[in-house]
Amino acid sequence: AGPPQLALVCLCFVAQCMAEWAPAGTDGRHTSDSFSRATGVMPAAENMERITAHKLVRRDVTQCLRRRALDPLAPERRATNLCDLPCLMNAWSAWTPCSATCGGTRTRTRSIRRLPTGNGDLCPESTMTLACGGVCPIDCTVSPWTSWSACSASCDGGVQSRVRSVVIAPDLGGQPCPDLSQALSCNLMACPINCVVSSWTAWGPCTLTCGGGTQTRTRTVTMYPNPSGSSCPPVEDSQAC
Repeated sequence: AGPPQLALVCLCFVAQCMAEWAPAGTDGRHTSDSFSRATGVMPAAENMERITAHKLVRRDVTQCLRRRALDPLAPERRATNLCDLPCLMNAWSAWTPCSATCGGTRTRTRSIRRLPTGNGDLCPESTMTLACGGVCPIDCTVSPWTSWSACSASCDGGVQSRVRSVVIAPDLGGQPCPDLSQALSCNLMACPINCVVSSWTAWGPCTLTCGGGTQTRTRTVTMYPNPSGSSCPPVEDSQAC
């Protein structure tokens, strides 16, 4: 017997809404092997199972084209280009643990079982993410310190200070704000104390009635200096008389 007669027929799966162009044998039926030899396309694993499990029924070409709205002028197009198969996804995986005790996320994924063909529906999202762990407490946030102020005194101890402000107030049990001001003692050295003396007394009597004598006058210290103060001037003075 000669080679089987090849004819272009529209093959429709019984178990699936699907139409394909493929050359068929004289009996109008196909196995996965004859399908791949005739079309040059190896069916996917699930399609091979369907080809083996189901009879491929030969339909009237005109009727099938009208029902499937296929292009009769392009018989060279292969089956994978003519089928409008939607994307098929595998089941979702289990949710991952929450990434944090608060303000975290958890995800689940699924893989593509079959890519879409023709005008079939595209694949949906393969990853889903949800928030978990609740809202995190908000800790207080403060600004940087200002520069230290000038000392309030030049000696005997003064005070200088610096401040900062609240940028974000605490909430939901977050950490409270730290101190917003600081103060330090400064210029602790003693201020200078200068010597203070009284006024001069009157001149005393002359030591001689003639021939040249001397007379004196005095003053007293009313405040002694400290080490950084000015020393005392002379407290006794004399002159000829």
